[in-house]
Amino acid sequence: MSTVLFIVAGLIVLVIVTWWVAYKLGHGGGESQAVKDLGLNGTIKEPGREAIPVNPSLVNNELKAPEPKAAPAERKPNPTPVAPPSAPGTDPRVSGLNYYLLASGLDKDGAQKIADFLTENGLQSAAAVDRKPTGSNNPGSYVVFVTRGIKPEEYKTRAAARTEVETQVSRLGKVWQKERKGKTDFSQAYWQRYSN
Repeated sequence: MSTVLFIVAGLIVLVIVTWWVAYKLGHGGGESQAVKDLGLNGTIKEPGREAIPVNPSLVNNELKAPEPKAAPAERKPNPTPVAPPSAPGTDPRVSGLNYYLLASGLDKDGAQKIADFLTENGLQSAAAVDRKPTGSNNPGSYVVFVTRGIKPEEYKTRAAARTEVETQVSRLGKVWQKERKGKTDFSQAYWQRYSN
């Protein structure tokens, strides 16, 4: 029985010694890494310890904000053309590009009010006649869309241009419905490839 107690005591001592060595190594390594990461260059000497580098501006109570690093130049792909503001009733869409269709089946005035609201709030939009019904004298219904078209590859890869438009539409849709008492919040919007 005494042999077992000696073995257990020895294991406990071994665990404590291993923990203490690991603590000292980790603490010393962490301290030197922190000094290196913070770029500290002064020193403070504590009794019983080696000199610890300290930033002199902290000792003098002069706090300085770190200087901002210049952001790496972001390489942008060929920008998608943004249609210039169009006259009411004209269609600025370019065949082959995808456009975010916000509302359809509207009368001319209702569609133009939505397009004007979105444009006034920083999201260039337009209203245009949806395909005019064939064989009828009735005017076609109107659609409202964001005039910033995106290329098919931008649509497929969920490029920043796509997500930016979707985010703006989501935000402005809530404002349109709440403040302007609109019937829609554009949550049914979808991307559509335009072709003449």
